[in-house]
Amino acid sequence: MISGLWNGITGLNSFEKALSVESNNSSNVNTVGYKEDVINFADLMYSNNISTSYGKGASVATVDKAMYQQGGIKLTSSPYDVAIEGKGYFVVQNINSKGIPETYYTRAGNFKVAENGFLQTQGNMDVMGLVSKIENTNGTNPEENSFSERYSSFIASQILGNNDYIQTINAKATDYKSSAYDDSILKSGNEYKTKSAKINDIDELINDYKNKLNIYSNYKTFSLDLSTVKLDDEFKIKVGGKEISQSFTSPTPLTGTAEIDSFLNSKIEELSQKLANATNSTTIRTDEKEIIISTQNKSLIVENALINEIEVEISNTTDVFIPSSTQSTNIDFSSYLSQLKKENDNIRVNIDGNQISQSFISTNATSELKQELYDKDQLLAITDRVGYANPTGILTTAQAEMYNLAASQIATLNSFSDKISNIKALTSSIDMDKGILNIESLIPGKDVRINQVYINNQSLDSNITATNAKLGFGIAMVNSSSDALKNALKRANAEFLEITNNVSLESERNGNLDLSDLSNIQLNLLKLGISNKSSTDMEISDGIIYIKDGENKFVVGKLQTASFVNEQGLDPQGGNLYSWSKEAGDVSNANGLNKLVSNSLEQSKANLANSLTALMIYQKAFEANSKSVTTSDEMLQTAIQLKK
Repeated sequence: MISGLWNGITGLNSFEKALSVESNNSSNVNTVGYKEDVINFADLMYSNNISTSYGKGASVATVDKAMYQQGGIKLTSSPYDVAIEGKGYFVVQNINSKGIPETYYTRAGNFKVAENGFLQTQGNMDVMGLVSKIENTNGTNPEENSFSERYSSFIASQILGNNDYIQTINAKATDYKSSAYDDSILKSGNEYKTKSAKINDIDELINDYKNKLNIYSNYKTFSLDLSTVKLDDEFKIKVGGKEISQSFTSPTPLTGTAEIDSFLNSKIEELSQKLANATNSTTIRTDEKEIIISTQNKSLIVENALINEIEVEISNTTDVFIPSSTQSTNIDFSSYLSQLKKENDNIRVNIDGNQISQSFISTNATSELKQELYDKDQLLAITDRVGYANPTGILTTAQAEMYNLAASQIATLNSFSDKISNIKALTSSIDMDKGILNIESLIPGKDVRINQVYINNQSLDSNITATNAKLGFGIAMVNSSSDALKNALKRANAEFLEITNNVSLESERNGNLDLSDLSNIQLNLLKLGISNKSSTDMEISDGIIYIKDGENKFVVGKLQTASFVNEQGLDPQGGNLYSWSKEAGDVSNANGLNKLVSNSLEQSKANLANSLTALMIYQKAFEANSKSVTTSDEMLQTAIQLKK
């Protein structure tokens, strides 16, 4: 009877705790990221006599958090909400009353922006992660390194990244459409531009700048060093699963170092073309013995490079910096200007399929021009002089006509140059002393087709010389484009500013999570020194945090998640927080173990239906144990009465 009384009491104690545990679960049915409490019971000791032994009641063995459970993912409308799908915990930090930082872990991703601009939990703890820094500013005004209200024209916003970093490049300009102006007529013949031509140039260069950023962000680059290749070597490489080979054996005997080097270089060039064709990519020789493969196929695998079955290193690199160059074309008219002398004479050129033509302009020479022509003529050797008469004296009709013809030719060529210069993304200038027209493309890396040059019916195509454009590689290619855009904006009396933000991912490589690498994440662009606007319009993608300002998007940080050897060993602290304990084991980086889902929250794992069922079971069990106590008590009372 005493045992029955004791067993009933242990049952009452156990199920009273069970009711508390399950009521806690049901009360947290809507708590973000809540993990269900699970109670486990154990029976108590038995007597030594196996045949007649019985238990001594029940006790609560453990109350554990079901940390292994994955809650459902619920889509929300808040850009500050992030759910962890998989293993891991957000890292948050609080400064205690003694000024010491305390680190906690949570699955609740319902974050907010604090008044100081930092990303925080609902409990006012800072969310920790990798933060960005301003890597570079590039602008027309070295005194300006953040976007002010003057920078009202969006230029570009590009996200770049690999396993080492996440980077954003953002560019803006002042209102160039308002600030642009017509050049002075004194610039005629020397890169003269109208207001509309300057605006058209800028628009074209903006498109080129965006295109170069897109190329840079989408290309994968391999570097192949062939400095060890020798005569009679055999080279093999596997590109996209296909084997490409190149023989360095000469069909005829070669003598001398120069002849051998020339042959080897020709074969390396042949190999370069094979690689370009096989990968549908661009290849470039940075020096005589190196080939760079740059491809938009980011899944392309280049492997197994061998010289005579000896492995050659293939570098998967982004450190290839080759600036672009622009096309410059000279047309020499000096020997044919004498044919440009009367009303129906004309000069023309075909540029990218469009004919530009200028008829002869008849005009009289001003006194200033006469003096200028005379002074220049006097500086020449006697045999090279044109023979202009001194304009300060009385000129004969023939002498005056000589000056007027020169003035007319200058006016014609200046007007011809100005027409070309006002073509989108071209400039033109005429050197009258040498009789050479120079046409330059403003767009780095772009080829311009210039041909069919005529004075009247005289073809001058043989007098065309050109320096070809080169596209370049890497960030140097982008910088060439931005420099060209900067110069065009300067000509329009406008300003340009480019800001590069960078988040280093080097600390993620080893898989460990070093808390010293983490910082609280500032979301305010003003406090970050990026803009004079205090924008906190946030977007999170795969844990990477961006702040938007109009069409511009800036990377400001990356959320980090932690995993543990034994997550059941974490110590619940309330407020959706857990603290580390020795039972949890070492902390590691969990980024490869989960997916961070933006605009979403992990729902509670507490199930109301299960809780109600469990509560009824525990209630009945509590009642049954209370009946055991009352029954045992009644039997004791009866026994006492019998004794009396």
